[in-house]
Amino acid sequence: MKNLLLVLLILAPALAPAQTVIMARDTAKDVLLLENGATKTVSYRPSVLAKQYLPALAKEYNQQVALSGRQVKVFLDSTNARSLAFFRFIERKKSQLTVRGLSVVSDVFVGPDGVIKLVICEFDSPVEMTPAQEEATIIVMREYYQTHPFFMKSAAGFQWRDWTVLGGSTEKRKTRSGPGIINTLDAARQTTRPDTVKSLLLNQLELTAIPEEVYQFPNLTELDLSKNALHELPARLTTDLPKLQKLSVLYNKIPDDSVFFALNKHLTSLNLQGNRLTDIPRTVRQNKRLQSLWMGNNELKALNANSFRKLRRLADLNLYNAGLSNLPTGIGRLKRLKILDIYHNPLAELPRQIGRLRRLEELGASHNQLRALPESVGKLRRLRKLYVHHTQIGRLPTSLARLRQLTVLDLSYDFFSTTPDVLSQLTSLEDLDLSNNNLQTLSAGLGALPNLQKLYLRQNPILQSVATLKPFLPIIERLEAGQTEVFR
Repeated sequence: MKNLLLVLLILAPALAPAQTVIMARDTAKDVLLLENGATKTVSYRPSVLAKQYLPALAKEYNQQVALSGRQVKVFLDSTNARSLAFFRFIERKKSQLTVRGLSVVSDVFVGPDGVIKLVICEFDSPVEMTPAQEEATIIVMREYYQTHPFFMKSAAGFQWRDWTVLGGSTEKRKTRSGPGIINTLDAARQTTRPDTVKSLLLNQLELTAIPEEVYQFPNLTELDLSKNALHELPARLTTDLPKLQKLSVLYNKIPDDSVFFALNKHLTSLNLQGNRLTDIPRTVRQNKRLQSLWMGNNELKALNANSFRKLRRLADLNLYNAGLSNLPTGIGRLKRLKILDIYHNPLAELPRQIGRLRRLEELGASHNQLRALPESVGKLRRLRKLYVHHTQIGRLPTSLARLRQLTVLDLSYDFFSTTPDVLSQLTSLEDLDLSNNNLQTLSAGLGALPNLQKLYLRQNPILQSVATLKPFLPIIERLEAGQTEVFR
């Protein structure tokens, strides 16, 4: 039976330790609060709140909203960062949240000073919650908003709605079927032909240690231990499984000092995402032919120039949401790297050494705090896809003209006020996204791109009226007359 509970978390402007928690039954009436020795009347009625706090963004046509222009981008970038922070916070608080699959809808009210004033949370639980479970959840939510204030000033304050799932997931277990694939421990114990097993998928089984049954498969090439509660990776995984090529242990509880790999030449793909790592474990270097390494959703605060030593065969490196305030210069050692994912990090710049990645074909650096790209990016002659949306970039280096193989360039939600001239020299470009910028003009060179198939211009000042668009209509019409689809 579903249990619907409305909880009010009232956050004082100074985020004082003492917080007021009011249940849904109290929202229909005004209440008296004691503040600095005096009483004041506060209304939690939805009708009153709706007048005081306009929605941050429009949900329907012509709706009056609190934010506009550049504030929208700042708000979206801030909420994206907060979502990642919330995920990390809840991961640390799982032991306090004993209800799995608890859906939470939060209405957040922010004052003109950018301080959270009020959060209304609606809990939708798949089981009947006890009072203790309700209270524990309230405490966790309150702690989050105390430690993660939202500072974004606006004319009159605003509100927005978040949705998330707390206390674990009720996600259906993902399995595969086919010859040589085993999905359960029971099947692993009962098999009479362990030599025929190629893939062992023991994901989402709440394992706290690697079962002994894993080591009975001499020809195993793939082992999936993701979304369990493992605390250690023993060396036996590489010594007793001599043909293991692909190992996934994402979303476990593995810390820095608990990863042990023996010297081997067979492991080529390793997924360590979502653990408790602060650096690339030293023994990862023991995998001499490792080509793919995923380290995202960790807190890699100890990552340094030496972290990439002896990983020169890497072709695919994932550092998504890894808490990186800087990308170590040692990244330049990865001469064979083809794909680099550094999405959702607070990076303000990229090191010039990134230009040493001469085989790089795809670079994802979106949702960072980048203000520019280094000139050395022009040395990435094999680059085909470049994603730098949701950053603070407003110009491009002239060296970008050397990227003759670039087919996809995403510059949406950035700070461009005009289309950079260098774009007209990217003759292989097929997909260009300039939506949600501050474009006031379009360069004529865009109309001459011979291979451009899609151009996104939505949500730019240039499209606000017929008058602002008219001077640039010939460019758009020239594109549309050819093979280019223009989204505006």
